[in-house]
Parts: sequence; structure tokens; C-alpha cells
Amino acid sequence: MIIIREVLSKKTEDHHVQQQGIQMTTAEKLYKTAKELPEPVVAEILDFAEFLQKKMAGGRASGKEMLIDIAGGLETSATFFGDPLEIQKRLRDEWQ
Repeated sequence: MIIIREVLSKKTEDHHVQQQGIQMTTAEKLYKTAKELPEPVVAEILDFAEFLQKKMAGGRASGKEMLIDIAGGLETSATFFGDPLEIQKRLRDEWQ
């Protein structure tokens, strides 16, 4: 029931914004949504966005990505920073 209420509230809010003649860009919608998420989730979104940015900047002619191209891509990630055993425990506990 809560999820339905949230979806309806979001649709009403989006409709209200459109009625006022204000069109939000995708980046603005992403920013608005990200503001309401916990910091670890926002860090993952940022990691993914940076990955896409690098992928677009260095685009391969064949369109195929090699494993070596993404090696080390998470070394500065806030999600995967710290002791490997603690990271595993934290990720495992997310699903409980």
C-alpha cells in the first residue's frame, strides 16, 4: 500500500510540474531522486555514471569491451573501500 501511495504521489507531483510548464531534464530528475537516497546508493550511482563517462570517452571501434578495460574500475569506489571481509559482511547483510 505504501509503494502505491508513493507512486501516485510521484505521478501527481510530476503532473503538477508539467502543468506549470516546467519541463525537468533527465539530469534534473536524477538529481532530485538521488537527493532522497542514502549516501552509499548515491556513491554507486556516481560510480556507474563515471564508468559510462569513461566508456563513452574511450569508445572502442568494435563496440566490444575487453575485461582489461574495466580492471580496477572500483578501486576508488566508496562502496568497495576498506577491509574485504567487512565489505563482504556489509553486502551480505543488505539482503537480510
